[in-house]
Amino acid sequence: MRQLRKGLALGCLLLAACDGGAGSARPVSSVASTATTVGTAAVPEADLPAVPKLSWLERRLRDGDPRWAGWLDQAEELRLQILVTVVAPGKPWSTHEFRVDAEYFYPASAIKTFLAVGALRIMNDLAGEGADREIHRRTLIRRCRRDKSDCWPPRQDEEEDEQGAEVKSAEGEDQKKKHRKLRVGSEIHKMLSYSDNDSYNRLWDIVGHQGINEEMTRLGFSAVRLNHRMNAPADKSRRTARVLLLPPGKRAIVVPRRSSDFEVSATPARKLSIGKGHNAGGKIVDEPLDCSRMNHVSLRDLQRLNRALIFPDQPGAVTLGLTDDQRAYVIKAMTRRLESQK
Repeated sequence: MRQLRKGLALGCLLLAACDGGAGSARPVSSVASTATTVGTAAVPEADLPAVPKLSWLERRLRDGDPRWAGWLDQAEELRLQILVTVVAPGKPWSTHEFRVDAEYFYPASAIKTFLAVGALRIMNDLAGEGADREIHRRTLIRRCRRDKSDCWPPRQDEEEDEQGAEVKSAEGEDQKKKHRKLRVGSEIHKMLSYSDNDSYNRLWDIVGHQGINEEMTRLGFSAVRLNHRMNAPADKSRRTARVLLLPPGKRAIVVPRRSSDFEVSATPARKLSIGKGHNAGGKIVDEPLDCSRMNHVSLRDLQRLNRALIFPDQPGAVTLGLTDDQRAYVIKAMTRRLESQK
């Protein structure tokens, strides 16, 4: 499967970056003769089984790497879907697809770009109106635990140095733990550049289950379903913590605790049961995994979002409602080249 992912990524990159247009694809070789000889009897061409006509995309994939022949032949078993738009300067764009939306696929961290855009839109609304309607990237985020009267940070948000460690007084009482300096810009950057799950969950507490799904509907991403946090089931993701947003030089924004009873419509995908068994709470269950309450996005909506971010002026592009600075920052986080830290 790792080889499949590499091959898919390579094929898509080559098509999008190097192609001069769909018309430059090499043609499929024609049949050399009009009849096939078996012994001494000729079989008319009309009696031969029809040779399936390959699409432009299939031809390019098969020509580019011989392994694609096997992958494409097993496409249904592999749940393979491909969507490529060829961006050629000075020419009309052309889109080519293979089994798009044929069945459900789990988006994993690809869903995080939708959360980033939705969170920025929601926080912009919270920040104010007119010239003030933009959340500052250096806005501090403080999540507050439910079991404490004051704004104590959850474990993931605690200060990591010695000053922030839990200490005991002479009477044995816990001293207040310090919040890490979590900022809106850095949380979006961590979530998109190296897929930080804690950053996703912090932003989830700001937007809430109902808020983020309603925001996707407003944007026109009808197939998107954000049902859960990272590493948590849907039924454990409806309650959100109280959050303080502290923009530099401005009043604090208080996001209250919430419990969502909002019901998203059914996931618009086929084949929502996957596999023959799955791990549930550390136990193997000999039944397919039910994905009906997991996150979902269609391949088309994924591409529509990326096109709206990178080519906002393209006819038909989704209007995301971000400032130019916010859009550029999201793209920078998505395309940052990570280097090993020594």
